[in-house]
Amino acid sequence: MSDPLVLVSVLGLTLFCLVVTLAMVVPHYVNKWGAQINQTTEQSLADFLIFMPVAQLWMRILMASVVLFMVVALAVSVQAALISVVVLILGLPALKNYLLTKRRKIIDKQLPDFILLIANGSAAGLSFMAAIEASVLQLPIPLRYEVQLLVRRSRTGDSLADALNDFYRRVPTDSMMQWVTTVQLGLKHGAQQVAVMQRLATSLQQQAYARERLLSLSAQARLQGKVMLFLPIGLFFILRKVEPGNTALLTETGTGQAMLIGCAILMFIGNMIVKKIMGNRRVVRA
Repeated sequence: MSDPLVLVSVLGLTLFCLVVTLAMVVPHYVNKWGAQINQTTEQSLADFLIFMPVAQLWMRILMASVVLFMVVALAVSVQAALISVVVLILGLPALKNYLLTKRRKIIDKQLPDFILLIANGSAAGLSFMAAIEASVLQLPIPLRYEVQLLVRRSRTGDSLADALNDFYRRVPTDSMMQWVTTVQLGLKHGAQQVAVMQRLATSLQQQAYARERLLSLSAQARLQGKVMLFLPIGLFFILRKVEPGNTALLTETGTGQAMLIGCAILMFIGNMIVKKIMGNRRVVRA
């Protein structure tokens, strides 16, 4: 009796030690590898959607829609297949625009540090392109990929002005326009590039801080606008659950349906007015 008990105790203690060791060691590597995988996957998907030509994007959406329609129609129903296709057709371009907007905002936020790196490199005696090439590896993603493309185009024979204009076409923000214009004027007419770059970086940082401050102060007003948009919808469904006879006048009669359509239009117009007044911008964290 004692030998099996000792064996079970040793096995149990060994298993316990193994579990404790794995619990201490595995999370470190899981977090490390998970962060790398997530970053690589997210960046790959973003690049896949953002840099895909429009014709190729719509062709792939069409092919995916046909496959999705056939699968859902055979598995569920034709109506569900049509809904799925509509969601796919509307969702992928919206996802592309969202990723593109998010990428531009992140690059816009990373731009002042990049300008400071160029200014420091120029102050150390490097030429403009040499300062850009020296700062590439120090840049965060996704700005690093854009600068690498800028350097690659310059090395393949394109002029710096054309490469900068193409850079601005990919990231058409106010901060990028200021930087590109400053660089082009400095290279064309000559100027104190280091001092100008430093002042520009400081100005862009102050603008970003003021913009985020304004968005933080106006967050409550934007939230109130969303509440006022969805409050009538919630009240309608609550009333429909409590008093279905009253809501039937709105859903089953022509006059009621016209009133619902008019309310929806007015709510949409009001929401657009609130967005126009408060600004429809989001603070994107890098």
